[in-house]
Amino acid sequence: MRVTPESFTTALQAASHAQTAQTLGDRTKYIGASDIGQCPRKVILGKVTPAQHSLKTLLHFKRGHLTEEIVAEVLQDFEPERQKAVSESIPYCSLCEFISLEGSANQVSSNCPRCQEPLGLLPMAAHIDFLLPGNRIIEVKSTSLTEVQAAWETQLAFQMMLLQRETKRHVEGALLLIDIGKAEMRAFNGYAYSPDRDRELLTKALSIWEGVQEASRSEAPGLLNFQCEPSVLCGYCSYLDSCPAHAGPELPEQVSTLIEQYHQATEAEKTAKAKRETIRDHVLTLLKPGKYQAGNLRVSLSNRSRTSTNMKAITALLGELGQSIEDYQSQSAYSVLDVRAA
Repeated sequence: MRVTPESFTTALQAASHAQTAQTLGDRTKYIGASDIGQCPRKVILGKVTPAQHSLKTLLHFKRGHLTEEIVAEVLQDFEPERQKAVSESIPYCSLCEFISLEGSANQVSSNCPRCQEPLGLLPMAAHIDFLLPGNRIIEVKSTSLTEVQAAWETQLAFQMMLLQRETKRHVEGALLLIDIGKAEMRAFNGYAYSPDRDRELLTKALSIWEGVQEASRSEAPGLLNFQCEPSVLCGYCSYLDSCPAHAGPELPEQVSTLIEQYHQATEAEKTAKAKRETIRDHVLTLLKPGKYQAGNLRVSLSNRSRTSTNMKAITALLGELGQSIEDYQSQSAYSVLDVRAA
């Protein structure tokens, strides 16, 4: 068998779809916890017109699964439930925006208590990474980001809400951020279920669900005006090329050509930099500080020190003096050209 990047990507794509279907089921049939934490437009289009992921994205998915396996080894003595499924369908009325916070489908009338119109059902589900005894949820994120993103907290809040509605018991949660490449981990504990967010979470879930129904009936769902929530994760979106939040007027052909050349040069620079750093790290494992010769090249390896300023200490000192760091700062304007592939 001859393996090529194309055949490798195709096979990995099929494996990814099969694994998703096995663990998460048909995601077009419900609103999941991860859906709530993402941009509504991305979620809706992803359910109606699934995109073919790039090799980079597929490998990121696999890295996430590997991270979960590592956490499973750590937690094995606690006997956690993995991918614990929690689901509920609640009645709603799209006409008067009624959402049943009190009961599920079999606990309320089939007609809206406000306008007497027939009620629809909002299907929701969460697949919890790890559920420990005592209703403690652990959500794992394989990421190089060092700070918790609001989207992850929203996802965890949705999981805690559904679990509390099912068990009627107190629910706690935690987020684990793990970067396998850098061998780093951060833990954020102390999350707890709060009924104060129920209406917010259910309203967003309903908005996405109705968007999915509208997109399913449209011949061009990508042109519909769904809500966008720009974030640091937009660069990973498969629908960025048509996103109104990132759109602008089309540039003249001459300028577009220059922009394309600029983008190609930037990508080549990134590739060259990554290759240079890999070679540099290898060389540092082979040489000690000193001077060397490689053909007609002169090589010098030395250890140097750098000086850093403790801005936190300076800010605290200025505060004691009744001053602020802003008193010693000035602003100046400069241009930033940011070009990315959609």
